[in-house]
Amino acid sequence: KALLSLQQERNKIAADEAKVGSSDCASQQMAVINFRKEQLRVQGVRLNTSQQGNSYQNLPAQQALGQMIDHAAAAKQMILENEVKICQAERRAEQSNNETSRQKYQQRISCLRSQNGQLQNLEVQLKALDIQYATEPGKAFAEKAKLFMRQMPRSCQ
Repeated sequence: KALLSLQQERNKIAADEAKVGSSDCASQQMAVINFRKEQLRVQGVRLNTSQQGNSYQNLPAQQALGQMIDHAAAAKQMILENEVKICQAERRAEQSNNETSRQKYQQRISCLRSQNGQLQNLEVQLKALDIQYATEPGKAFAEKAKLFMRQMPRSCQ
């Protein structure tokens, strides 16, 4: 199932890459796509590692299994996706003909930038938990999941 899921994600990435073209925010969109490609590669390595050993006794297998859901990578991907949204909102604000619309876009940009700051802080905290619980991958995963859910910023309108 995991291998099938990785292949489906590869197909989604290829489709997204084909859509990028030469839009105003192409560089930000490509940054997201390249990050997703790298995460897909890492997921494949982790999947392979998790299958190599006894997950009850083998620390590398435990760590690989625990990292199949990488909260820090999820936060990083959200930051990159917000950069795309910021770029798009800036373009729309530039093209807007009325002040009310421009203010709406500026509020969205401000919210997204604030959200990115919160996500960057969360990313640092998640990495710190990896270090703190380096020999306890199960505990690290549980603590990261709790932190991720507590610190996740609300979405911008």
